[in-house]
Amino acid sequence: MGKISKIFRFAFKELYNQGKLQSFLVFNLAFGLFGFFLLQTFQESLQRQTESKAQEILGGDFSVSARKIIEPAVIQDLESKFKFSNKTEGYSFFAMVQVVGRSGAKSRLVRVQSFDERFPLYGQLQLKLGEQAVQLEHGQKKVWLDPEIVSLLDVSPNSKIKLGQTEFSFGGTILKDPSRAFRIGGLAPVMFISHLDVGATQLIQLGSTVSHSLIYKFDDKALYVNSPDQVQKKLDAEVKDVSMRFETAQQDAGDDNRVLKYFSDYLGLVSLVALGLCFLCGGYLLRWIFMQQRKTIAIYKTLGLQESEIIAIHMTKNSFISFGALVLALGSVLACMPFIQELITQYNLPVILDLEFKSVVITSLIALIVPQLMFFPLMIEILKLSPKELFQPLVEPKNKSRLFWLWLTICLVLFWGLTIWQSQSLKTGTVFTLGLVVLYFIFKFVLSATLKIAERFLDRFSFLNNYALKSLIRKSASTDLVFITMSLAILVLCLLPHVKSSIIEEIKPSNSAHIPSLFLFDIQPEQKNELVAMTKESIGKDLELTPMVRSRIIKLNDLDYERAQATDGFSTREEEEEARFRNRGVNLTYKTQLDASEKIVEGTWNVGSSPIESVPEISLEERYAKRINAKLGDILTFDVQGMEINGKITSIRQVRWTSFKPNFFIVFQPGVLEEAPQMFLSSVAINEDSKIENYQNLVVEKFSNISVINVKRTVQDSLVFINQMSVALEGMAIMSIVIGLFVFVILLNTQVRERINEMNLLQILGLSNERVQQVIARQFSFIILLAVTCGIGLSFLSVFVIMSVIFGIGSTFDYNSVTNLILVLIPITVLALWFGLKPLKKLTPNDLIRSL
Repeated sequence: MGKISKIFRFAFKELYNQGKLQSFLVFNLAFGLFGFFLLQTFQESLQRQTESKAQEILGGDFSVSARKIIEPAVIQDLESKFKFSNKTEGYSFFAMVQVVGRSGAKSRLVRVQSFDERFPLYGQLQLKLGEQAVQLEHGQKKVWLDPEIVSLLDVSPNSKIKLGQTEFSFGGTILKDPSRAFRIGGLAPVMFISHLDVGATQLIQLGSTVSHSLIYKFDDKALYVNSPDQVQKKLDAEVKDVSMRFETAQQDAGDDNRVLKYFSDYLGLVSLVALGLCFLCGGYLLRWIFMQQRKTIAIYKTLGLQESEIIAIHMTKNSFISFGALVLALGSVLACMPFIQELITQYNLPVILDLEFKSVVITSLIALIVPQLMFFPLMIEILKLSPKELFQPLVEPKNKSRLFWLWLTICLVLFWGLTIWQSQSLKTGTVFTLGLVVLYFIFKFVLSATLKIAERFLDRFSFLNNYALKSLIRKSASTDLVFITMSLAILVLCLLPHVKSSIIEEIKPSNSAHIPSLFLFDIQPEQKNELVAMTKESIGKDLELTPMVRSRIIKLNDLDYERAQATDGFSTREEEEEARFRNRGVNLTYKTQLDASEKIVEGTWNVGSSPIESVPEISLEERYAKRINAKLGDILTFDVQGMEINGKITSIRQVRWTSFKPNFFIVFQPGVLEEAPQMFLSSVAINEDSKIENYQNLVVEKFSNISVINVKRTVQDSLVFINQMSVALEGMAIMSIVIGLFVFVILLNTQVRERINEMNLLQILGLSNERVQQVIARQFSFIILLAVTCGIGLSFLSVFVIMSVIFGIGSTFDYNSVTNLILVLIPITVLALWFGLKPLKKLTPNDLIRSL
């Protein structure tokens, strides 16, 4: 007990004697932990709510679905393989609706969802007609609509709604639908219709775009015999048709909140930048404190204190610092949660923040372990310290030991693992980590090169500038840290507005003439000629039709094309994407030439007809090819309406999906699919909004089965979502810059304290207090100016690489955001310098004497 008491006593004494610096260290770590813990709380709250509402979101325990009508014999065969207590069946498809009997009636796209008498198996819909709550009525020729479409069409309780070839009464407004709790947006609002009334609409025809789903409920006995997970794995293994989709309630709920998960993944990476900046600064502070204590530690050794006891004292001290930072971070998150929850609610994000035990544990482990990890290099130096340090000046050791490089490698690997876990992506985590390492060396090179160039012209500078630059060169470690920290924070803050502007510029119709106004699908072969003629007559444009043939892949190079099996535990976003792409049917098309939104990146494009005796040539979209592990020369076998057709991959295409043109993952050359059952897609560009509305209504009146997407309206909805998400991203980026400025203040304070004697000596030698302050001010002004220039400059380069490599689109730069950032940074920097230089204003010759 005596030894432990002594360690605690020494630790508390050092904390008390270095109260100001230790407080800086606590606040620094708390800043980074705050952002990280807040993101963990968001992610865990999202996960918990998804799991708790999984059955309501799916509407059952297990589902079987396909993007086609599932034959009764197939359903019977599937249901013989597992036990269930109840089921509900429904179709989902897009269609156009109008209010009957209203002159100049508008038409709007809706997603029709049919229901039967058992729907939903879990959860409860909230429906309202006027001021009265209502229920779904089966087979009563009624429809229930989302509030959005009720408002757009100005639907009243007595309105008649035309859907396909049938008129329906308005049954009510959908106030709450548990199945869409975590689904952000969509192509169209929802309409509920009885399963018995679907046939009367005559909208489901051969080749129509329709999803067929069967949702099952398991009672306790069925769950004991076969759980949803077991049934899903069994059907995945036995059913070869990859167009059939089998999902448990948990998997479906996870798919519904996929957008939010991706958002939180990338938000988490930004939080890791902030956390990394804090730990970087924390490591510097620990080393700076250690350098100030080297002689004290040497005295401890001389007086007989064991090395193990000295190390224990510092580890105890670090533990108290970590605990203080953790408590401060947790308390700050708890205090801010009501305000953040209000912001989340304002942007219609379906997440209720709640303190999660797992989030507390993860944040606590990082808070308590990482500072001790940062202490490891100092522990090595403590072991090397000898009493002769009492008679030597404080000099930073230049040569690093092997243990230091081993420690640095371990830290990088741990950070890499943390980024993979945070982003749920091996690729993203690796690129992110390598990017930070590359940026570090770029920043270091820029600083080193700039200082070397400046060093050549030192004799041309005034005394103050000369001395300030020489001091920066001598203090290379702290100079590097200030510059790299500020540069990285500024780069992150500038990068996000550039990425946002590039995406918006690409998809915004008013700025992109190549984007069509309307997208048409479910065009039947017999409607082609009449639709083309009507389009030419009404808007004076030639309509290009693109065929679409439904199929599924059954073989890749004579090997059965197996569906991707669900993995237990951790899975990356790439694995989830690959599973989604493999476990689905495919749509094929054929054409003679590429669209302007496509280009060949591998192989050659064949524009001729397919020879009768050879394997037809096909072209794959590049990312799709990677996801199904296909390459040039491979042969894919397709099942097209029961007929097997081979295709040899002779080219890989890059597709700009934001063109909103009818593009496909797989394109056949002509002469193969012309006789297969097919429907057609098309797009049309119309400049005037009134003509868009008139043409859309004309199509719906003559061809009720054709669905029309108003691309301009869809893009505007997307822009709202982008703006909502970017608020949080920019908020986290702003936190990074705040942390960077806080780090700057800390480093400024430590640098001033480190140079007190040097500055005091300059005063004694005749330099005025004002000019002494100017030396420090010019040093840090130079670093900040270079950091701002480098951070902003590399943000332009980074966004060009990101948009070209990842998104495959052009770059658009947000100069306003950059200008605003500079305008904000200037006063903040001046203020930070003013406060940081306050100790220099009180210097007297007595301070130098007392320090000797």
